[in-house]
Amino acid sequence: MNKIAFDGVTSPIYENDRGWRYSVSEGIGYNDDYDKVVVYAVKYHKPGKCDLYSTRDKKQPRYTRAEAEKDLVEYATSHNLKLVKEWSE
Repeated sequence: MNKIAFDGVTSPIYENDRGWRYSVSEGIGYNDDYDKVVVYAVKYHKPGKCDLYSTRDKKQPRYTRAEAEKDLVEYATSHNLKLVKEWSE
């Protein structure tokens, strides 16, 4: 059985004009052989909410953080998001 290990690395955080924050999130998924693996996806967080939501216009999930962060930068560029230095609640 495979062991699942999250890397715990924080990704850049971007914010839109409504205050929604976008970053790369880790999760558990399955590869083509139905083995559990760590997957990465671009997610967003609405102010005052606890939930994370997936963006709709990107292929997800990704199997490497680098691929997901590339998706995040492309999404941020195409949607005029600004880079936020640190997460604050």
